[in-house]
Amino acid sequence: MPGSSPILPRYTRSYDAVDPPRLTVHSVRMSTRGDQVRAAILQTGLMLWQQDAALVTARGIGAKLGLTHAGVLHHTGSSAKLKDAVAAYAVHVRDRIVVPQLIVARHPAAASLSEDERRDMLDGC
Repeated sequence: MPGSSPILPRYTRSYDAVDPPRLTVHSVRMSTRGDQVRAAILQTGLMLWQQDAALVTARGIGAKLGLTHAGVLHHTGSSAKLKDAVAAYAVHVRDRIVVPQLIVARHPAAASLSEDERRDMLDGC
């Protein structure tokens, strides 16, 4: 797995004397327990996808991490969103096993790749 953790948005309250309170998004390094669990879920999901995409389930990831399937879904919202989050993570870390599968399947997560990046990822497949 890659050594660096993805940057996740954190929501904080911002107060201004003129404007009413509002939520703003700041990118910070992962620091909360929830962010750490989400990162572990994504890394484990990627590891499982490298073996077989069908293994990327809330139960499968939960079993590897010692979480319930509900605990895994708490961090992603649904099974479909879980797979999409793992796919986006694979693209983020440029995984050479999963990303070519995403490109061939025309998964939305691979849409952010340039044509050169796609070609590079598909070389040797």
